Amino acid sequence: MKAFLKKWIGPLLILVTLTIVLIVGIVNGTLMDAVRAVMNANPVYMALCLLCYAGYMASDAIAIKSFLRRMGYSLRMRDSMAATLTGIYYANITPGATGGQPMQIHHLHTSGIPAGVGGSAVAVSFISWHLMRVVLMTVFGIAYWDFVAENLGSYWPFFFVGYAYNIVLIIFWLLFCFTKKPVAWIVRVVAKIAEKFHFSKNPEKLTASMVHTADRFHSSMKELKKCKGEIFIQILLGTTNVMCLTSIMYFAYRGVGLQGASYGQVTVMSLAQYTSAAYMPTPGAAGAQEGIYGLYFGKMMQGASLLAVMMIWRFFSFYLGLILGAVGNLLHRRGRKKRG
Repeated sequence: MKAFLKKWIGPLLILVTLTIVLIVGIVNGTLMDAVRAVMNANPVYMALCLLCYAGYMASDAIAIKSFLRRMGYSLRMRDSMAATLTGIYYANITPGATGGQPMQIHHLHTSGIPAGVGGSAVAVSFISWHLMRVVLMTVFGIAYWDFVAENLGSYWPFFFVGYAYNIVLIIFWLLFCFTKKPVAWIVRVVAKIAEKFHFSKNPEKLTASMVHTADRFHSSMKELKKCKGEIFIQILLGTTNVMCLTSIMYFAYRGVGLQGASYGQVTVMSLAQYTSAAYMPTPGAAGAQEGIYGLYFGKMMQGASLLAVMMIWRFFSFYLGLILGAVGNLLHRRGRKKRG
């Protein structure tokens, strides 16, 4: 039973969330109207939603490839994209997105990238994403302050907790990446746990391997500080990554025929919504994303329109990644079996 839950808890939570959304739509009588709105959505805006998600994936893959090239490692674009898909898939099916980065590092390792170097590439992409989300939220929030305040209403505590969480997360990861002591402490703790529970037959060898990986990780991060051009590229790609993902909401909004709010207004609320749901522990923030969406966008849209936009946005920003990631991982595993 435990093994079953461990394997399927993420997908089950996602399925439960989807079921609840559909039931709510049925109860309040908006589901069928929402489905019709989705079916009749403007194909141009749907194509723009798809293009935004492609840009979201590509910017992450290019960021990883660019960083590794700067560190002296060659990685084919398709392998970098496969690593990105792996990260997206496991981030969306594991609680708190905890499986995304480790599996991304593992995928890079199978492509010939040392774990320490691959870990630094993934860490830089991760920090860039969160940093630019905070920066863009701040910039858009100031520009559309009155609009944000009006639509957040009494739900502003959700936003401020999420905003603070993202800032703390950025500071933590910067300290983790550029300070050796926290990593050394983690290595010692993991080694002791492995020895106590007999996870490793040779704890000393495991510790030495982990220390070596940590050293390569920090060497890569130290090298990055000397590459101002690469830092600029990572920030630029992080900005592109965030804007592509959050722009899906606007094109979904326009796709069902709505036009009362501007691109900036919809995007700032999308940024606020992602910021607020960031600390939720469910897979892909399932449930939290939909719930906060309803709270933040409830004044901009009502009834079937609110549900229709959510269905389109969630498909392109979440379920599409699950589908592509599942297919990509299946093909990768088959390829490894044929080679091995």
